[in-house]
Amino acid sequence: MSCGDIEAARKVFDVLPQRGIDAWNAMIIAYSRKVYLDEVLNLYHQMILKGVRTDNDNLTFMVALKACTRLLDLKKGEEIWSRAMDCRFELHSLVGSSVLNLHAKARKWDDVASVRKIMKKTRMKKVPGYSVMEVKEKFHAFLMEDKSHYQYESMILLLDKLDHEMRAIGYVPN
Repeated sequence: MSCGDIEAARKVFDVLPQRGIDAWNAMIIAYSRKVYLDEVLNLYHQMILKGVRTDNDNLTFMVALKACTRLLDLKKGEEIWSRAMDCRFELHSLVGSSVLNLHAKARKWDDVASVRKIMKKTRMKKVPGYSVMEVKEKFHAFLMEDKSHYQYESMILLLDKLDHEMRAIGYVPN
């Protein structure tokens, strides 16, 4: 999406007669992908002021917390985390990981420990067999035994090479 595309997307967004959570998330994610982080948080704030329900929506919190991490905005990150914790739905571990990353980047190790305790206490768990990682500003999702990723073959070759090299220097897997 080029700069012009995001401006056009925003114009369309602004004239929507009704904006549900999906429309808000689409625009927030578009800003996040272009690394317009202040705009991510501005739009998140507008969404909250408009009373858009974020119940059962981990994506909103995750993207907003990621923007806070990049901006190192602890205050805003804490506000978003508090709001997420107040919601009456099961938070995905990615939301917890996002706030952990924020505190770790700020070197707030006591806060990292506190968030970990909260995650354990609330049984915030990772979905088994599902992983998400970010590489060069892009998220990649994987399911166990999923071979659909366009770089699957090269990833397997790399993992095999790493396994071979680790065993060659004496690593023995459990």
